[in-house]
Amino acid sequence: MTGREEFLKKLLATFRIEAAEGITNLTANLIELEKELPEERKTELVEASFREAHSLKGASRAVNETTIEKICQALESVFSGLKQKSVRYDSSLFDVFHQALNTLNDILGRAGSNQDGVDSAKVDQVLNGLSQIIQLNSGPAPEKSAAPVTVQAPAAEINPVQHRQQDTIRISSEKLTDLFFQAEELLELRQSFSYLKDSVKSLTAKMQLLKQESPGLQSSEWTVSLIKSMEDDLEKLRKSIVRQGYSSGLKIETLLDEVKKIMSVPFSTVLDGFSKAARDLSRDQGKEILVEIRGADIEIDRRILEEIGKPLNHILRNSIDHGIENPQVRAKMGKPAHGTIRVAVDRLENNRIEILISDDGAGVDIEKLRKKFIGQENLSPEQAVNISEATLLDFAFKSGISTGEMITDLSGRGLGLAIVREKIEQLGGVVTLSTLKNKGTEFRIRIPLSMATFRGVRIQLGERQFIMPTAKIERALRIEKSAVRTIESKPTIVYREEILPLVYLADVLGIPNKESEGDYFQILVMGPPDKLIGFCVDEILDEEVVQLKKFNAQLQRVKNISGATVLGSGKVVPVLNVSDLLLSALSNSGVSDRNRTNVSEHKQKSILVVEDSITSRMLLKNILETAGYSVATAIDGMEGYARLKENPADLVVSDVDMPRMNGIDMTSKIRSDKSVAAIPVVLVTSLSRREDRERGMEAGASAYIVKSNFDQGNLLEVIERLIG
Repeated sequence: MTGREEFLKKLLATFRIEAAEGITNLTANLIELEKELPEERKTELVEASFREAHSLKGASRAVNETTIEKICQALESVFSGLKQKSVRYDSSLFDVFHQALNTLNDILGRAGSNQDGVDSAKVDQVLNGLSQIIQLNSGPAPEKSAAPVTVQAPAAEINPVQHRQQDTIRISSEKLTDLFFQAEELLELRQSFSYLKDSVKSLTAKMQLLKQESPGLQSSEWTVSLIKSMEDDLEKLRKSIVRQGYSSGLKIETLLDEVKKIMSVPFSTVLDGFSKAARDLSRDQGKEILVEIRGADIEIDRRILEEIGKPLNHILRNSIDHGIENPQVRAKMGKPAHGTIRVAVDRLENNRIEILISDDGAGVDIEKLRKKFIGQENLSPEQAVNISEATLLDFAFKSGISTGEMITDLSGRGLGLAIVREKIEQLGGVVTLSTLKNKGTEFRIRIPLSMATFRGVRIQLGERQFIMPTAKIERALRIEKSAVRTIESKPTIVYREEILPLVYLADVLGIPNKESEGDYFQILVMGPPDKLIGFCVDEILDEEVVQLKKFNAQLQRVKNISGATVLGSGKVVPVLNVSDLLLSALSNSGVSDRNRTNVSEHKQKSILVVEDSITSRMLLKNILETAGYSVATAIDGMEGYARLKENPADLVVSDVDMPRMNGIDMTSKIRSDKSVAAIPVVLVTSLSRREDRERGMEAGASAYIVKSNFDQGNLLEVIERLIG
């Protein structure tokens, strides 16, 4: 390649960057112009857009991009007409503008490549449309009607005019990334100071122990002097390490913070495109969309922002295609003709941000999800009754799940939400979904501000150590081994009145683990709110700030492991991938049978368990069967009473709050029926008020156990007292 060819290549690369910025600024200006604005602001935006088109025209001429030059010349003429008020505002004007910008983007994507050029007919259509605006849309400007698609955001948030005022230089993203990685490497130096300080402290302690245990060492003046000198040297070394560690740590933190600022860009970088996509897609669907944006000025790591764009786009498409109804349907429901999509970005504690994307559309069709869930999970009608809405909404994130009536180019294939969750979890974030019928849907996304460092809990499994991201841990627990119970051959624990599966983390990872010592388990509770799992570990060591190092190309995807970090001692420790662990745990038997509590044998007596929650019903059934009782079940008071009449039991254990017939009404019915009136009834419920207890006793309950204070030992003791 000759020197001139090399120069032209660099010139074209510079042009593409400048042109992309110009098109982005023009897009943001046009979207804002579609709002009802003060005349002064409209004039400012038109002037800025005129200058952008003029600058882009000149730059394209310099690199011989004649098609871009022609379109920019036509845009410049229209903006000039708006400045002189010889062109009036209307929706068709903005349609042509956006069509022109879409075409410019297509051309720019092919500039300097071997790809075929943009369809000339499309270019001619754009040029003719802009020309007709000048010819046919001239005249005095009437009152501007409200545009159907606008972006409600403070001008300061998306204001390309202001961005152009700053002094800037262009540096390739590769160079910035390399600089960032080098700054991150210094974190190891900071950690090494902490390790050295601990090492000196340990040596000093050993020296003191040696003096105490070996008095003969101080038998001579020379030995005493030597020991004193060594102690002084150790103390000087300790102080020096502390001083240097503090000074270096402060400088490293400052440097890393500054580099993070360089790597951070405002969220508007993504949201500008989000707004234009909403406009274009809604027009294609024949819908009217109002987009409201808040927090677009919050800055985030550029690498994360690049990755979050696709998930946000999937959510946008779902809102437009599945969520927002067409104007006719909305009018019949008493809603405004235009739908509203709201995007709110907020900073949270621990260097995380929250993105809320909501719409006021039809909401997720829960019943359709329920049918798909039942079909895929092969559930019985009895099991299907107790499926929670949270479980169904979590199910919506699985691949292949969609409630759309048909497959469209926007959505309906059931892939979008699966991709959303996968990508966000890869970034170390979480996403949840909530909905109200005919009121709308909300996606809540939480992701880190930076990919540099994170807080992690260091754990011990056998002879190995691992790092578990703190943000993924719901709670760290220390529970007695005797509290572990088995349901369907799976160990479980009770956490906040819920039954959680318990797995041994070493078993999930497929590594040897030592026999758990003592009377307690150390457990990390993790997972989405409705699917929490307890992971048993040998020891929870401490929490520290660590730097994640990704694997190279040969190890891009290692099951259960997301990367590694280097401790201050130089030891390399794997960082666990919580999303993988949760999936792996589903097929793992977890804590070994050796840890089960032995329950004394009871003579075979029968108990009827009446409980509408399948989880609670299974737990009670397992507890009682393990204790030696024969157990039958019913899903509500009506079924419970009928079964008791058909086959009387020795005792009834029942919930209170149930459909059709609650536990108190069932108890009253039992007491009024002479054939079963003598059967003891134990009410186990979450209703803890004094009035609730009195209602239970008045109905004739033999015992009343509150779930918040539930202990299976108490239940078995009560049953033992009642039926021996």
